[in-house]
Amino acid sequence: MASPLDGIRFIHAAIMVEAAHLDELAAAARTEQQVMEFHERLRFYENLLTIHTNGEEHHVFPLLEGKLPRSVQTYLFDHREEEEIIRRLERLATPRGGKGPSQPDLAEAARDLRTHLSLHVRKENELIVPLLGELLSIPDQRTLAGALMGEVPKEMYPALLPWLLQRLTEEERVGYLQMVRAGVPPQVFASMAPLVRSSLPADELAPLIAAIPELRG
Repeated sequence: MASPLDGIRFIHAAIMVEAAHLDELAAAARTEQQVMEFHERLRFYENLLTIHTNGEEHHVFPLLEGKLPRSVQTYLFDHREEEEIIRRLERLATPRGGKGPSQPDLAEAARDLRTHLSLHVRKENELIVPLLGELLSIPDQRTLAGALMGEVPKEMYPALLPWLLQRLTEEERVGYLQMVRAGVPPQVFASMAPLVRSSLPADELAPLIAAIPELRG
């Protein structure tokens, strides 16, 4: 059974899958339409990364800093570097004066973002998440998970859940939904079921329903 802190790992997994997708899209972009499609996908991703970063900086890092002073400086540095790469991608993917971006520059920036996130996410998964597990009781872990989810605007929920599930493996999807089920009232989880069902094709949904019967319509 997934712990409340595994929610961080699940969102990290989805973040890395999308970073790979953006890297591939940028490498293949040759036309203005392809760049526009890349840019649209980037904007949603940028919004999500901002929400995720804010959650860590508002809730995770202050908690760690209170117990282990100066333990989060490298992660803050990573976040600022991530934001700079995103700004570079935004500039490159926004045509100006009828002139499109340099394809090699766009591909390089997307590759830089993927590389940067891979190292950053690995550090957080292997260092911060286990440390939080040592420092926090299960009730405190649930409180932290709730605070992180509270950073997500309610109007974004209908887009975020499908986005997340579509980027997780079957095992990760089951773990994520079991974690959510354990952390919310039954009626809240039941209200999520229709959105879960509409997020995935039937063949991918079937294993989830087998593992979590509450998802059945």
